[in-house]
Amino acid sequence: MTIVAVGLTISILFVLSQTVLSIQNNRREKIKEYKAITQNFILPYLNEVWLFIDLKTDVRKETSLPFIEIQSEELITKMQDQVRYGNAGLVKALYRYFNAAAFYDGRGEAKNLATYDVFYHF
Repeated sequence: MTIVAVGLTISILFVLSQTVLSIQNNRREKIKEYKAITQNFILPYLNEVWLFIDLKTDVRKETSLPFIEIQSEELITKMQDQVRYGNAGLVKALYRYFNAAAFYDGRGEAKNLATYDVFYHF
């Protein structure tokens, strides 16, 4: 084996090792990002969002009385403070929620529909 072949082999191995290290580093950064999103945005509000949906979609409304009331407007305001962790769908849903008073859908349900839209995109 000549010196040129050895040098070429070492160069190829160096490039491959740098590529593998770069892929691993990117994977670690994504994991850190997803952990930050989960800890700072999803976990603080997840229970209240599910409970709100359960209370609003309860089929036994006539026979059962909820013990607590989830304040959706307060919850959505807190979510908006942490919106940097959300995606474009959530930003769009929040925009529609806070501007729902400007639109009239004929039934007066614009704010309620926008609330469900925010919780869906959450």
